[in-house]
Amino acid sequence: MNPNLLIHDAATFSLMRSEQSRGCKVTPVAMTVIALLVVFGCGSSQTPVSENAQAVASSKPGQPGTAQPDVDAKTRLREVFRRYQVSSYYEDDGEVVIHAPASRNGSSNRDSRSAETETAPLRVHLDQHELAVDAYTARIRVRVDASLSSAGSANARENVDMTAWFEEPESSHFDAQVLKQQWESDAAGRLSLERVLRDEVLRSRLSAGLAGPPPQLEWLLADRPMEKLFEPDSQFQWLESKEIERELMHRIAVTSDRERFVFWIHPATSLIRRVELPVPLTIGAGQNGWSLTLEINAATFQPPRSGQRSQTIFEAEPRFAEKFVRQFVPIPPPPPSSLLGRRFHTDDLLNAKGVQDPSRLRAAQYIVIAIPPGDDTMLQRWLSAWMQTLPLLSSPAMGQVHLVTAPSERKVIDALRQFPTPIVSVINPDEVSQLIRQLRLGDNAFALLSTPGRDGDPGRLLLTESETDISTIGNAIAVIRDSISGVDVPKKIRVDYDALIRGYETTLRANLISSR
Repeated sequence: MNPNLLIHDAATFSLMRSEQSRGCKVTPVAMTVIALLVVFGCGSSQTPVSENAQAVASSKPGQPGTAQPDVDAKTRLREVFRRYQVSSYYEDDGEVVIHAPASRNGSSNRDSRSAETETAPLRVHLDQHELAVDAYTARIRVRVDASLSSAGSANARENVDMTAWFEEPESSHFDAQVLKQQWESDAAGRLSLERVLRDEVLRSRLSAGLAGPPPQLEWLLADRPMEKLFEPDSQFQWLESKEIERELMHRIAVTSDRERFVFWIHPATSLIRRVELPVPLTIGAGQNGWSLTLEINAATFQPPRSGQRSQTIFEAEPRFAEKFVRQFVPIPPPPPSSLLGRRFHTDDLLNAKGVQDPSRLRAAQYIVIAIPPGDDTMLQRWLSAWMQTLPLLSSPAMGQVHLVTAPSERKVIDALRQFPTPIVSVINPDEVSQLIRQLRLGDNAFALLSTPGRDGDPGRLLLTESETDISTIGNAIAVIRDSISGVDVPKKIRVDYDALIRGYETTLRANLISSR
């Protein structure tokens, strides 16, 4: 399960979650941010030990601090957000956690158990001079230098310096790009989060995570935090208090636009310690056992005492050789398979048992070989993707297409045999194991071959995809149409990819800056 299953972005956290439920495997749209501001330079008025002392005293069962407040839930939640807005210091070690139901494949090894939970960092630090954010693979560091300020000057200015990068080894840390931006702001005014998130790629990547952009930023910096939750039709409800780390938390449930959020709030400090989030449709909504939560660990409004260190460590700079850029440049996808255009013998496939209509398979112009995912949690999405596209694949405009699947589990075989079309064959993977190895197909992958329709002639590989979803099946449909039109598809894919690489390199050079 991928912890970065894509979610649409939005102007507020609530709207973002609503977008999530409508679909997620598309390019994230630009996020509109309402003038989000933060005050820098104001000192804390709290007594250094007051937060923890109050927390201990009022969070024990039976103490007055655990009683449900004599105020309606909507008013209380607004009060909590106001507490965040007036804070000049905040820090947490948050993470977003998705729990999937246990697999039914009978496996009991340690790896299968660990696959039931995925986490990603979602932590924030804010003080008078710095904003630090670790969100999924993104790292953002903003520092405010008040050296330009003149005391008492109505036009005092301050320097703002921002650095951002991706801690992402699988993409070579997004090709080692490090965003570097500087600007001036009004010292008497506020730093705009909209300016911090101006870069479109950074904004989209934040919005693409499990919980979207860190909601803590909105609580701390927005003029009207989570305003979409306070629509007239939204419903607010007090729930029974429950414990986190042996401390009772007040709980408020909010139902907005048919989505439900539950906020776990420390009664003494007004710190939000957990948020139960709606599970996006694309990763298990409607299925029993799924949950998505924001766990806000080590949250505090209190800065460390003199001589003490913060509990949460935020790395100051990347640990790789940087390419400093004015704006992030989207990196190209992985290169196409080196196997494209090669010919593969399909005799074992044509003679395999389980082919529903052997004559139709032998006459097929295009054969799709699809391997189901080995994970129960992905199987329903895999089946749904093929079910939605089979009517188009079987249309006369697509020529003669045949889908061959090679599942190893009985439940998958039974589900596939219900597909209402003669263009689908379910065969034993052992009968085509050599071909699957030659095509380098793993779980959830598929390959598209063109065939001459004559026994003994090899098929030509037109496309391979390592993941199966509506988007990648759409790629196969486009390839079939190009092939029918006479296009040499493997050659076209390579030419297009080379052009994509050249375009990326040109754009990257134009955005490079020489130093810090």
